Amino acid sequence: SSQTASGSSSSNGYQHLTFFLTDGDPTFSNNVSGTGVANGSGIATDYKDLNDAITAFNRLDAISTVKAIGIGTSVNADYLQFFDNTDTTGTKTVTLGTVTLADFQNTTTNFNNMSNWFVSGGGSFSRVENSGNYRLQVTDPGGWDSTRLESEGFQMDASRAVSFTYATGNFPSGSSASAVLQSYNDFSWDTVQTLPLNATSSTAAKTFNAVSSAGTYRIVFTVTCPRDKSQNTSATLFVDDITYKYATDKTVTSDVGEVAIVTEASQLTAALQGGS
Repeated sequence: SSQTASGSSSSNGYQHLTFFLTDGDPTFSNNVSGTGVANGSGIATDYKDLNDAITAFNRLDAISTVKAIGIGTSVNADYLQFFDNTDTTGTKTVTLGTVTLADFQNTTTNFNNMSNWFVSGGGSFSRVENSGNYRLQVTDPGGWDSTRLESEGFQMDASRAVSFTYATGNFPSGSSASAVLQSYNDFSWDTVQTLPLNATSSTAAKTFNAVSSAGTYRIVFTVTCPRDKSQNTSATLFVDDITYKYATDKTVTSDVGEVAIVTEASQLTAALQGGS
């Protein structure tokens, strides 16, 4: 080609140009604690995910102009701006302290998706409205085995603590509920901590102890109603705002550029042409 024949240096009118296209945010790191082993929740952006991604990007940043283009509404421009150097707008800092696993305000992301929960026993679970907001409802009918609701496993680094809020609905005398944090080890789930959930019509907050090691974890909610088949009773637990966080917030600071977020083919075409 003419570029090869003339040389690809900037003095000959050429430049190294890279288009970085993505339809999401970083949720994995390929360099956890310097081990080179991939790790991450796969469902939300954590400190290591973003920080390690920026470190990797810096090698490309040094040799090429990079135009970042986000495709769709699932891209967070606050994260994407760190991967663009076309129109550098300065330095920005983002705080990554809390990862939301579920707030139940939609039915698609993370544990808002009901297919990421698994129920056993005689009861049921569903996403229900509560004064314009939504929460998770777990119901155990009297006269059956306890109802057990398990989340899908998720990755979590050491020193993170899982929190959630809860309330009880109909809760006959003798009913009980609990939340258990479990870790996956050698093909089995081991209990890390159990939190009893007392009857309360008001929203209460619960937090597990920070975990001591990175790994795969899950949350298990259990509801038990008295086994009196002669009465048409049930016990109900409501759960909301499931998160995990560091003991203290962590920040990422780096140069940022002017990014494009597109939702239509014509917008993508314009963004690609504008960057060439």
